[in-house]
Amino acid sequence: MADFEEATNDGEQEEEEEEEEEQASPEEKLQIVQHLLLSSPPGEFDDVLSDAMALVPGDLVSRPMLAGIARAYNNANLRCARAADGTLVLLSERGELEPTLYAVPGSGAYRVDPRGTRSFAPRSTRGPFERRVDHVALTAEAEAGGGPAAPGAFAAERDAVAAAVGAYVGARYGAECKCGAVYESDDASELAVVISGESVNLRNFWSGNWRSEWTVVLGDGEALVSGAVKVRAHYFEDGNVQLQTSKTCGEATVAAASPADLGAAVAAFVEAAETDLQNGLQEMYDNMSAETFKAMRRVMPITRTKMKWNIHEISLNKNLRK
Repeated sequence: MADFEEATNDGEQEEEEEEEEEQASPEEKLQIVQHLLLSSPPGEFDDVLSDAMALVPGDLVSRPMLAGIARAYNNANLRCARAADGTLVLLSERGELEPTLYAVPGSGAYRVDPRGTRSFAPRSTRGPFERRVDHVALTAEAEAGGGPAAPGAFAAERDAVAAAVGAYVGARYGAECKCGAVYESDDASELAVVISGESVNLRNFWSGNWRSEWTVVLGDGEALVSGAVKVRAHYFEDGNVQLQTSKTCGEATVAAASPADLGAAVAAFVEAAETDLQNGLQEMYDNMSAETFKAMRRVMPITRTKMKWNIHEISLNKNLRK
């Protein structure tokens, strides 16, 4: 009996030691919170933050640390911060001047090197085309003073591409939060095009974003365009379904006889690539019930009777039974 009690005590002690070993350290908890936040579906960063903070001590994630996580999330997902005057500021690594300072889309005043090296004409104050942002609240300051930096060597081409891309985004993107920006390289004949659209309707259990980034290498009478499109959607009514897909577009040559021709050609290339991805997704969903779900079913059900896939026959049988 004594041996049995001793063995029982030893077993309980081992279980307690295992429970103690399973406790995550503060660093591990912080990594988990960061992973959850960076993986948040479109428009659900605040909801994930609220749920994650309920699982850890309140002082685990400091305000500066949270701002850093939000900054990484916003830049990766090309989110838009809105100012009180309605101005949208596209948040991306392309347009980031400082951790909380961004160039305003469509300003045409600032040159951002696609490789990440920023170079600007000296100035004592910020220009009117810069905005400070709060990454956590996703808001931008209402105004910014000062004069713009000197225009770059390819300002005309940048402005033409920005106008064409802006018209395309305005006509084709139905999202309330949509933005397009074109940044000019300071030491290379390249333009960076960034487009983002986000729709969030959490009351009806869905959200999604569509974002793309493009590089335009200018040449003599022509340009090389390449880029990638990323789509993410989340539907969570009575479930949790997410879609994440992307499309990479290799270099293609477009006409660039004039800035206007370049803008029209770049916008047409982007539209064709994004439309192709949209049509592919639509075709996939149209065929899902007839092909994908059918392939997931086993050949014979328990009744050993083959499933009748003729919808009209099933409807007819239901009507005859009434």
